Amino acid sequence: MREGDVTIATVCAAFGIGAPVAAEQVRAGYLNRDEAVTLADGRRFFLKGSRHGDPRVVEAEHAVIRHAAAQGLPTPLPLVTADGRSVAVVDGMPWSAYPFIVGETLTGPETARTLGRLLAETHRALASCPTTGLAFAEGPLDWSTAATLAEMATIEEHIAAREATGTADAFTAFTHEAFDALRWTLRDAPLPEAFAWLPRQVIHGDFYPPNLLCDPPGIPIAVLDWEFATVRPRVWDVARAIAFTFLGVHDDPPDVAAARACVAAYREFAPLPDDELAAGIALYCWRTAHNLAKYRWHDERGPQPTDALAPGDLALVRWLHAHGEAFARYLAGGPNSPPTLTMLSVAKDSPLPPD
Repeated sequence: MREGDVTIATVCAAFGIGAPVAAEQVRAGYLNRDEAVTLADGRRFFLKGSRHGDPRVVEAEHAVIRHAAAQGLPTPLPLVTADGRSVAVVDGMPWSAYPFIVGETLTGPETARTLGRLLAETHRALASCPTTGLAFAEGPLDWSTAATLAEMATIEEHIAAREATGTADAFTAFTHEAFDALRWTLRDAPLPEAFAWLPRQVIHGDFYPPNLLCDPPGIPIAVLDWEFATVRPRVWDVARAIAFTFLGVHDDPPDVAAARACVAAYREFAPLPDDELAAGIALYCWRTAHNLAKYRWHDERGPQPTDALAPGDLALVRWLHAHGEAFARYLAGGPNSPPTLTMLSVAKDSPLPPD
């Protein structure tokens, strides 16, 4: 055990799983404290310390997981304490415990079809999920362009102070260029009410290959990480899944053909009309354009793992702003592929390409 792992031992005791003999921090995630623990008898568990201080938020996540499992989706159930609770608060942090699932993240030539099919099955299962009394971490997909522009100005004031003292970094240089590009893009931003007609239900919220484990033949065995589960337009899940998996947000080369195959597979198992798909692509563009969380976290806390995601987000926003309608038509089966999507990196010598 690592020095200072009293917290891990306390969490294990709270869930009645015994004393761990080994604990390893899982660094694949960006936001929470994740630990893989091993007991003396060889059993393994996954412990998740939530960044959300309110246990009710984690309990809402667990309620969705239980519903999904009851509907037949492959997902591990959270353990419960002796008093029947699925959350244990230790040192002020809400913790969950799960059986440790051994598997490989979804990959390979069938990724697009598997992702689309499994997401459709997930939406079908969650359509009947009750929400009364649940305190979800994620709220509606609202935005205010004026508030976003004001936050940019505040962050730029902080950057100017760091530049004056010689403490600016490469992400700071990128932020200057990114905010200039976003201001230009946001001139065309619609009001969020333009998307109020989209069908809403409980969604997973973070549905992409790192959260999908498969057995060696590639059969899905576990849908993981339900932290972003909430009530939102179902097409948000679709747009986000293809953005994160096939459009370069996570550094993989963009593959619009795979994105189209994913949508086609989804439509074999769940409805997704052309107008809903097109609106979902636009919704993803404008919500992401207004989301300054990665820039805010860097401004408040210094370098963060999420810094690496900001260039992909920006490149995709600018591309969707210019070509989103053509891309949506292509996803729906249209014959013409949209123009090439070029990714960015955080480097002062990598200027933003023109729209």
